[in-house]
Amino acid sequence: MTTYRAYFTILENTLVYNVQAQRTFKHGKKSHTTHRRVFWTNGTLGKCRNLFTNNYTKQILVRFPEEIKSGKYFYTRESDNQWDEIRDGFILKAYNCFTKEDEEKILAVSPDFKYTLRKFQNSGNRFCYSYQVLNIWNLYQLWLKYPECEFVIMSQCSNLLFNKSFYRMKNTRQKEILRFMHNNQIMPRNASLSVITRMIKAYQDGLNEEDFESVYKDFSNYREIKDLRIRRYFYSQISKNPKAFKSLYNVISFYNDYMKMAKELKKDVKSDYWIFPSDLKKRHDKVMEQLDRVHEIERLKREEKIRRERIRRELKATQDNEKIKDYCGRNNISADDYAEFKVLNSQLPESEKFSITPRSFSKALSYCRSHDLNNKDNISTLYQKAVEKFAQFSRIVDGYSIFVPQNVFDIEEQAQALHQCLITCDYPKQIIRNSCVLVFIRKKEKPIATVEILPDGKIKQFHLDQKLDNFYPSEELENTFNKWYKDADLRICA
Repeated sequence: MTTYRAYFTILENTLVYNVQAQRTFKHGKKSHTTHRRVFWTNGTLGKCRNLFTNNYTKQILVRFPEEIKSGKYFYTRESDNQWDEIRDGFILKAYNCFTKEDEEKILAVSPDFKYTLRKFQNSGNRFCYSYQVLNIWNLYQLWLKYPECEFVIMSQCSNLLFNKSFYRMKNTRQKEILRFMHNNQIMPRNASLSVITRMIKAYQDGLNEEDFESVYKDFSNYREIKDLRIRRYFYSQISKNPKAFKSLYNVISFYNDYMKMAKELKKDVKSDYWIFPSDLKKRHDKVMEQLDRVHEIERLKREEKIRRERIRRELKATQDNEKIKDYCGRNNISADDYAEFKVLNSQLPESEKFSITPRSFSKALSYCRSHDLNNKDNISTLYQKAVEKFAQFSRIVDGYSIFVPQNVFDIEEQAQALHQCLITCDYPKQIIRNSCVLVFIRKKEKPIATVEILPDGKIKQFHLDQKLDNFYPSEELENTFNKWYKDADLRICA
């Protein structure tokens, strides 16, 4: 059995916080007791980093780092090896209360502390910190640095007492907060510093007493609600668009996403134009489209940078390879052209790749350039060649037009109308590489849905407008598509 004794002692005229472990074990018929100092500290030598308070069990937990296990912070006897088996998370079950003897020792060093200590003792259950040696030690350390903590105890604001941010404020601001808590007893004593400061601002903005409960609840639950103005704005968006924003949580999540994208676009998020958009959903969608375009440009730049780096490496490899060097010399080929051919040739499908020394280098290089998927003009031409065999399957079924798009412009139009990532995710390139096929469904020239079909004939995705609450197709639309797909299935995936 192991118990722990936490107490104060005086070492060289300095108050010291001491934790001693006492272990009782039996050897034969006799019981043996060993004492071990686990940790001690004062204001100058260190902190109780291996001790913390468990407010649920009202006990002190003791953590033993590896250096403590090996005896760095307390002595060990060679005959006592059982202490090496100490586990993490021992509980200080006994002797953890602040005694009269402890009080006399602490007041012998700092007599003025008795006034603060008395107020803390008389605060009762207002404070969530149990009345233990460790908590008194923390209060004493706080009092040495911030004597004004006595006024926080008097106000019985439990979450302010050990809040370092509060003590870093100017004295005038501290007095304003404490005066506000004293004059407004309706404010919960366990309110956080953030909520208190926002409630002070709310009262300055004209908060009514009848609205106190709902405003305090919103301030406590959502740190994004910084004042009454932003709170009124959130509720106005719910009333304007109840389908998109069903609760305060929904609108705040949407607003956070919008502000994150606006900051990424380096907008002036401190101006009212960006903080309070009249229609949050429309502004969110507009900013998202702008950000998608920026990401697309950045992606193209990264791809071009990687391509140039590959060409540079291939150029160096060409200069170091005697066989390639001889081939280029005999055919009057520059090292730059061969490096470009090598990179573009590696992007071709396996069935279309050239050997490293093609018979007609000029024709091979021209073919590779015409199939370079980093060139937008090439993508448009290659896409039309890849899907021209599907043009014959265009049909009108039950009033819906179902077809495979024959140019990249149709894909861009569909992606913009249905808010889909067909261009952002490079679907034209995937179709050129025979990785999938897109099928569009429209009604009276209006885009309705997009279907992605894999080479094995399976349907991977079937989506309507991505901005809808439910962007999955109805059973009627699925049946209409299946009528068309039943006739075109094998030929689409051939």
